[in-house]
Amino acid sequence: MHFECPLAEIRDACLALASVVPSRSPKTELLCFYLAAKDGGLILRACDLELFAETVVPGIEIHTPGDVLLPARELGQILKELAVDRVSFEFDAKSSRVVIRSGRDVFRLVAQPSDNFPLFPEARGIEVSVPGADLERMIRQTEFATAQESRKYALNGVLFHFEATVLRLVATDGRRLAVSSCAGSCPQQVYQVVPLKALGQVQKLLRTGAENVSLRVSESEIGFEIGTSRLFSRLIEGRFPEYASVIPTQLAMPIQMDREAFMQVARKAALFTNANSSTVRFQFGNNQMTLSSSLPELGESTIVMDIDAPGTVTEIGFNPQYLIDALKVIREDTIIFEVENASKPGMIRIGDTYLYVAMPMML
Repeated sequence: MHFECPLAEIRDACLALASVVPSRSPKTELLCFYLAAKDGGLILRACDLELFAETVVPGIEIHTPGDVLLPARELGQILKELAVDRVSFEFDAKSSRVVIRSGRDVFRLVAQPSDNFPLFPEARGIEVSVPGADLERMIRQTEFATAQESRKYALNGVLFHFEATVLRLVATDGRRLAVSSCAGSCPQQVYQVVPLKALGQVQKLLRTGAENVSLRVSESEIGFEIGTSRLFSRLIEGRFPEYASVIPTQLAMPIQMDREAFMQVARKAALFTNANSSTVRFQFGNNQMTLSSSLPELGESTIVMDIDAPGTVTEIGFNPQYLIDALKVIREDTIIFEVENASKPGMIRIGDTYLYVAMPMML
C-alpha cells in the first residue's frame, strides 16, 4: 500500500472517527483504524463491535493499492503535529511498518494485518430519508435529556419514533421530556432506541453539510448513510415508555418569551442553587415573572423579568438547569413557555416541531 493525500483531509477524517475507537480492548485490532487505498479513494473505518463507522477520504493519489491497520491514537497524534500540506503513507512489508512522510518528517508506525478487523455490517430494515439539517436539529434538541446510566436501559438513548408523515426523536430521564420532529415519510411505524454514542458520531458526520441522510432501521440495528460516510449501530434493548401521556394537552398560561432573556434570568437564579437544593420558585402574573432562590450558607436572589401574563399570581417550582438545558439547544429567538399551577409541568414549545416538558419541583 502506498498513497499520498492532503494532510487536512485525512486528519479531519481520523478526528471524526476517533470517538468510535474504544479506549481499551483486549482485541488490539479494535484500537486501530482500518485504512484501505483502492478504487481511487481511501476508506477509513473504526469500530467497537457495537458501533461501526466508515468515511471516504477525498483527494487521494494511489501508487499501490492495499489495506492495513494502524493504531488510532498514535496516528491521530502524528497527524495533529504535522504542518506540511501533503502526507504520504507507504507500507514496508519487511518491517511490518507504515512509513509516514510529510516534508522532512518521517514516522514508522507498527502496522497490523487487516484480516482480523471486523467486516462492516450491512444495515437492513425499513428505509427512511431525512433532511440532514432536520436530523441534526432533532438530535441536538433531544440528546441532552437522556438518562445517565439508568437501569431502565431504554432511557439511556434517544427514541426514533417514525410514523407515516411525521419523524420524531424523543428523550427522557423521568424528570423531563424532549420531543423534536419534522415532516417525513415512513412506510411503517418505527419505535426503536438509538445509543447516544451513535448519535454523537452522526452529529460529527453531519458537519460535512449532507443534504439528506438515508436510514435503515430494523428490530436490532440502524444504519446511516451521510454523504460519503456510513454508520452502523446496534440498538438499545428495552421498551421506551409511552411518552405521549406525559405531554399536557393544554396549559392555562401560554407566555411568549425572548429565549435569550429567559435563559439569562434562569442562569442568575441558578447561582443560588446546588445539587441538594435545586428548586427555584417561579411566580407568574401581573405581567411579571419573578424567580426566587436561596441557600442558607450563601444567601438569596430575586430576579424579575417582564412578560405578557396579566392576572393572578401563580407559583411553581422548577429546576432552572432543566430549563437552561432546553433553551441552549433552541436557535429561535422566541419561545412559548406554558404553565398552569404547582402540580402541573411546564412546557416549552417551538411551533409544531419541538416541545419540552419539565416536571415541577416541590416548593
